[in-house]
Amino acid sequence: MSKRRWTLVLVPHGSEPSRIVEVSYNLLRGVVAIVGVLVVLGLLVGYLTLSHTTDLTRTARLQQENASLAREIGELHGRLTSLADTLSTISQRDAHIRVLANLEPGHQATWVDYRNDNRAPLLFISGGEDHLMPPSVQRSNAKHYKSNTITEVKEYEGRAHLLPAQEGWEEVADYALDWALANATHPAAIPADRA
Repeated sequence: MSKRRWTLVLVPHGSEPSRIVEVSYNLLRGVVAIVGVLVVLGLLVGYLTLSHTTDLTRTARLQQENASLAREIGELHGRLTSLADTLSTISQRDAHIRVLANLEPGHQATWVDYRNDNRAPLLFISGGEDHLMPPSVQRSNAKHYKSNTITEVKEYEGRAHLLPAQEGWEEVADYALDWALANATHPAAIPADRA
């Protein structure tokens, strides 16, 4: 089989002589293939450039969304901190209410050490007609104190609960003051750092 060839005649302008070039079919196919590959590469580079530009736009948009989300997270964190403080306050109030309502008996912030020998002398004063804290309750309270410090009960017959607001309150006040002054010299009433 004969080789196929192409003959090209190149005719220049002017006075230069013409040229005749013979090109084999395989060479022409190779040139067309290389041109085709270059066109495909050009298209691929163009596509990658456009997709990279699109990715940059998408990246900028995602960065804006991230910044917005970071602000919202900061706001939510502030709200959560405020809620935690509120819950802590509610918990403390609940604990105080439970203590006052005696829902949690035992050792708490309001617990009394009845055997504390370093406490001040204690005087319970009650009115004989007191129905809120009757003398029997005051005597019972005094009996709880087992320390070596003075604990006494003084009862005023014919008087009700609010002694300082009743006629003759001066007598009660004078007795309490005299009692406090007389018992202030008791060793347990003097703080350890002053003794």
